[in-house]
Amino acid sequence: MSTVVSCINFVKSGGFNSHQFKRLLKDLDSKHSDLVYHCEVRWLSCLNMLMRFYELRDEVKQFMEMKGKPVRELNDSKWLCDLAFMEDITKYLSELNVKLQDPNQLLSTLLSKVKSSEAKLRLWKVQLQRNNMVHFLTLERQSLLLPLKMLVKV
Repeated sequence: MSTVVSCINFVKSGGFNSHQFKRLLKDLDSKHSDLVYHCEVRWLSCLNMLMRFYELRDEVKQFMEMKGKPVRELNDSKWLCDLAFMEDITKYLSELNVKLQDPNQLLSTLLSKVKSSEAKLRLWKVQLQRNNMVHFLTLERQSLLLPLKMLVKV
Protein backbone atom coordinates (compact mmCIF):
# COMPACT_ATOMS: atom_id res chain seq x y z
CA MET A 1 0.00 0.00 0.00
CA SER A 2 2.87 2.38 0.74
CA THR A 3 4.15 2.06 -2.84
CA VAL A 4 0.72 2.93 -4.20
CA VAL A 5 0.34 5.94 -1.90
CA SER A 6 3.86 7.24 -2.61
CA CYS A 7 3.32 6.95 -6.39
CA ILE A 8 0.02 8.81 -6.15
CA ASN A 9 1.58 11.47 -3.92
CA PHE A 10 4.44 11.94 -6.39
CA VAL A 11 2.09 12.26 -9.36
CA LYS A 12 -0.19 14.68 -7.53
CA SER A 13 2.59 16.45 -5.55
CA GLY A 14 2.74 19.46 -7.77
CA GLY A 15 0.65 21.06 -10.42
CA PHE A 16 3.22 20.32 -13.09
CA ASN A 17 3.45 16.57 -12.36
CA SER A 18 -0.30 16.30 -12.09
CA HIS A 19 -0.80 18.19 -15.35
CA GLN A 20 1.79 16.04 -17.16
CA PHE A 21 0.18 12.83 -15.90
CA LYS A 22 -3.28 13.96 -16.99
CA ARG A 23 -1.83 14.83 -20.39
CA LEU A 24 -0.23 11.38 -20.65
CA LEU A 25 -3.57 9.74 -19.86
CA LYS A 26 -5.28 11.86 -22.49
CA ASP A 27 -2.58 11.06 -25.08
CA LEU A 28 -2.99 7.34 -24.35
CA ASP A 29 -6.80 7.61 -24.65
CA SER A 30 -7.21 6.28 -21.12
CA LYS A 31 -10.75 5.91 -19.83
CA HIS A 32 -9.59 7.71 -16.66
CA SER A 33 -8.35 11.27 -16.45
CA ASP A 34 -6.48 11.10 -13.13
CA LEU A 35 -5.55 9.07 -10.05
CA VAL A 36 -7.63 9.13 -6.86
CA TYR A 37 -6.26 10.34 -3.52
CA HIS A 38 -6.53 8.09 -0.47
CA CYS A 39 -8.19 9.06 2.80
CA GLU A 40 -7.04 6.90 5.74
CA VAL A 41 -10.41 6.83 7.49
CA ARG A 42 -12.68 5.76 4.64
CA TRP A 43 -12.85 2.23 3.18
CA LEU A 44 -14.52 3.46 0.02
CA SER A 45 -11.71 5.94 -0.55
CA CYS A 46 -9.16 3.15 -0.17
CA LEU A 47 -11.06 0.94 -2.59
CA ASN A 48 -11.43 3.69 -5.18
CA MET A 49 -7.75 4.54 -4.90
CA LEU A 50 -6.67 0.90 -5.31
CA MET A 51 -9.02 0.28 -8.22
CA ARG A 52 -7.89 3.38 -10.09
CA PHE A 53 -4.20 2.74 -9.40
CA TYR A 54 -4.50 -0.87 -10.56
CA GLU A 55 -6.29 0.17 -13.74
CA LEU A 56 -3.64 2.83 -14.45
CA ARG A 57 -0.62 0.82 -13.30
CA ASP A 58 0.96 0.76 -16.78
CA GLU A 59 0.49 4.51 -17.21
CA VAL A 60 1.88 5.18 -13.72
CA LYS A 61 4.87 2.97 -14.51
CA GLN A 62 5.51 4.86 -17.75
CA PHE A 63 5.14 8.25 -16.05
CA MET A 64 7.44 7.37 -13.16
CA GLU A 65 10.09 6.11 -15.60
CA MET A 66 9.76 9.33 -17.65
CA LYS A 67 10.39 11.29 -14.45
CA GLY A 68 13.50 9.24 -13.64
CA LYS A 69 11.82 7.62 -10.64
CA PRO A 70 11.16 4.03 -11.73
CA VAL A 71 9.12 1.94 -9.31
CA ARG A 72 10.53 -1.60 -9.23
CA GLU A 73 7.30 -3.03 -7.82
CA LEU A 74 5.47 -2.13 -11.04
CA ASN A 75 7.77 -4.61 -12.82
CA ASP A 76 7.30 -7.33 -10.18
CA SER A 77 4.63 -9.87 -11.15
CA LYS A 78 4.20 -11.10 -7.59
CA TRP A 79 3.74 -7.56 -6.27
CA LEU A 80 1.14 -6.91 -8.98
CA CYS A 81 -0.72 -10.06 -7.88
CA ASP A 82 -0.58 -8.81 -4.29
CA LEU A 83 -1.98 -5.46 -5.46
CA ALA A 84 -4.79 -7.23 -7.34
CA PHE A 85 -5.56 -9.32 -4.26
CA MET A 86 -5.56 -6.19 -2.09
CA GLU A 87 -8.08 -4.57 -4.43
CA ASP A 88 -10.35 -7.64 -4.31
CA ILE A 89 -10.23 -8.08 -0.54
CA THR A 90 -10.70 -4.34 0.07
CA LYS A 91 -13.79 -4.46 -2.14
CA TYR A 92 -15.21 -7.28 -0.04
CA LEU A 93 -14.39 -5.48 3.23
CA SER A 94 -15.99 -2.27 1.95
CA GLU A 95 -19.17 -4.15 1.09
CA LEU A 96 -19.16 -5.80 4.53
CA ASN A 97 -18.61 -2.42 6.18
CA VAL A 98 -21.68 -1.01 4.42
CA LYS A 99 -23.79 -4.03 5.43
CA LEU A 100 -22.77 -3.66 9.06
CA GLN A 101 -23.67 0.02 9.09
CA ASP A 102 -27.21 -0.62 7.92
CA PRO A 103 -29.46 1.02 10.56
CA ASN A 104 -32.07 -0.77 12.66
CA GLN A 105 -30.32 -4.13 12.74
CA LEU A 106 -30.52 -6.45 15.68
CA LEU A 107 -27.31 -7.43 17.40
CA SER A 108 -27.97 -11.05 16.43
CA THR A 109 -28.16 -10.02 12.75
CA LEU A 110 -24.86 -8.16 12.99
CA LEU A 111 -23.22 -11.09 14.75
CA SER A 112 -24.52 -13.44 12.05
CA LYS A 113 -23.02 -11.23 9.33
CA VAL A 114 -19.65 -11.17 11.10
CA LYS A 115 -19.61 -14.96 11.64
CA SER A 116 -20.63 -15.51 8.02
CA SER A 117 -17.81 -13.25 6.86
CA GLU A 118 -15.27 -15.08 9.00
CA ALA A 119 -16.37 -18.41 7.51
CA LYS A 120 -16.19 -16.95 4.01
CA LEU A 121 -12.64 -15.71 4.61
CA ARG A 122 -11.55 -19.15 5.87
CA LEU A 123 -13.07 -20.76 2.76
CA TRP A 124 -11.37 -18.25 0.48
CA LYS A 125 -8.03 -18.91 2.16
CA VAL A 126 -8.33 -22.63 1.41
CA GLN A 127 -9.40 -21.89 -2.15
CA LEU A 128 -6.47 -19.54 -2.70
CA GLN A 129 -4.06 -22.16 -1.35
CA ARG A 130 -5.41 -24.40 -4.14
CA ASN A 131 -4.98 -21.57 -6.69
CA ASN A 132 -8.75 -21.22 -7.01
CA MET A 133 -9.37 -17.50 -7.48
CA VAL A 134 -13.06 -17.60 -8.36
CA HIS A 135 -13.89 -14.97 -5.69
CA PHE A 136 -10.97 -12.71 -6.62
CA LEU A 137 -11.60 -11.49 -10.15
CA THR A 138 -8.83 -8.89 -10.30
CA LEU A 139 -6.30 -11.39 -8.96
CA GLU A 140 -7.55 -14.01 -11.40
CA ARG A 141 -7.06 -11.66 -14.36
CA GLN A 142 -3.59 -10.65 -13.12
CA SER A 143 -2.57 -14.26 -12.52
CA LEU A 144 -3.30 -15.14 -16.14
CA LEU A 145 -0.14 -13.18 -16.90
CA LEU A 146 1.97 -15.42 -14.64
CA PRO A 147 3.22 -18.96 -14.48
CA LEU A 148 1.21 -20.97 -11.94
CA LYS A 149 4.11 -21.27 -9.46
CA MET A 150 4.22 -17.47 -8.95
CA LEU A 151 0.70 -17.08 -7.58
CA VAL A 152 -0.16 -15.62 -4.19
CA LYS A 153 0.64 -17.79 -1.18
CA VAL A 154 -1.77 -17.35 1.73
